[in-house]
Amino acid sequence: MTATREAPAGYDAWMEGIPLWKTVPGASGYEASYRGKVRSLTRRNRAGARIRGRLLSARQKGGSDDRYLIVGITFDNGDRRTMTVQDVVLLTYEGPCPPGLIRRHWNDVPTDNRWAPGGELGCLNGYGNLVYGDDPSNRADRRRNNPKPPKVIRLCEPHGQPCKGRSATRCAECIRLFGIEAAALLRSGLTPSEAARRLGYRSPEGLVQQAARYGGYREASLTASLVLLAGVIARSG
Repeated sequence: MTATREAPAGYDAWMEGIPLWKTVPGASGYEASYRGKVRSLTRRNRAGARIRGRLLSARQKGGSDDRYLIVGITFDNGDRRTMTVQDVVLLTYEGPCPPGLIRRHWNDVPTDNRWAPGGELGCLNGYGNLVYGDDPSNRADRRRNNPKPPKVIRLCEPHGQPCKGRSATRCAECIRLFGIEAAALLRSGLTPSEAARRLGYRSPEGLVQQAARYGGYREASLTASLVLLAGVIARSG
């Protein structure tokens, strides 16, 4: 499937003086268009038979919908090559790729092989997609065309505030109120494990720490140490 693009306003003026079709260098029986098409010309083969020119049907490299389009070109020296349409178009309108540069699809659509006269300025104005450029510019194209999705900020249900920490379900106010409630349960005589089960909290050690930090639970240091020791003993046993 070949990507198509409507010409933007001012396109014809921008392209004024540039031939729509040009002969492919070294392959006088073929022409390429700055609109990303390749065609063969009516000619005679070595046996003298007449071969009618036609618009070449580009196929996708590897048969995948997101791969480059390729065509077969027979050069004047008799060599038959399979080339990407981007290579044919850029070779025709800009010449061979300069050393250190690569072929860029400005919009990262590999089937959009419209040549962009004026380089990036032509791309910015929507007049084309193919340019030569360096590898950092090519990476910048990928970042521009594939922006990272915005970070999802989860809000807690009780207060509608951004969730905080690893829990991803409690905001700062939720955590503060949790610490106060945990401290109250511990003062009532519940063990850290019992308080954790009642509050649906998986870490008795963490519960004691929250109770100390937000609920003023004074025995937190000793209790936390005992809870931690009990956990170590249980795991080792």
